[in-house]
Amino acid sequence: MAKVRSKLPETQIFFIAIKPSGSRWKHFETQQAANAKIRAFCERGPKLTFVDVVPPMLGKDSQPRAELFLKDKLHMTAAGYKVWNDLLRPQLAKVTPVDPGASALLKAKRVVFLGDSITYSGQYIAYLETFLATRFPNRTTEFINLGLPSETCSGLSEDGHAGGKFPRPDVHERLQRVLDKLKPDLVVACYGMNCGIYLP
Repeated sequence: MAKVRSKLPETQIFFIAIKPSGSRWKHFETQQAANAKIRAFCERGPKLTFVDVVPPMLGKDSQPRAELFLKDKLHMTAAGYKVWNDLLRPQLAKVTPVDPGASALLKAKRVVFLGDSITYSGQYIAYLETFLATRFPNRTTEFINLGLPSETCSGLSEDGHAGGKFPRPDVHERLQRVLDKLKPDLVVACYGMNCGIYLP
């Protein structure tokens, strides 16, 4: 947070709750405890918004909705991303200027996406690119996907990750290099799934 604020002090930051998933259901209570702390943190700070994606991703049985996930029960289907989109759109509308030309996203010439395997897969980035291309065809924005599978923003890793070959990568190790080399106008970061299941 301090690094982002030092580079982009006026940036509005949205924290998406650590989502529930069948493959990591045993960690759900720990994830929810982390979500509660993140929500409280957002409520105390300026330009911070917590987006709770958990309730609509659970069914009537209080279990993760199967149709929102791929076979691995971790990564989401298009239906899962639609749930996120429906929750994020009104939140983004609150901070988007009435004049679309003043929007940070629309003004950006280069947008860098950081995250774990969810970002690496490129699905939500493709949706965003399609949205901009169809609604603002005259604008040219370079989208750079730097998602890295299993990466965290916490620096934590479990014993034996990747068969003991290496620990989970930590975004802090490469963040400054990314900012210095690419000089993005906007950075989108999506983390939480790999960070919220571990305890210090």
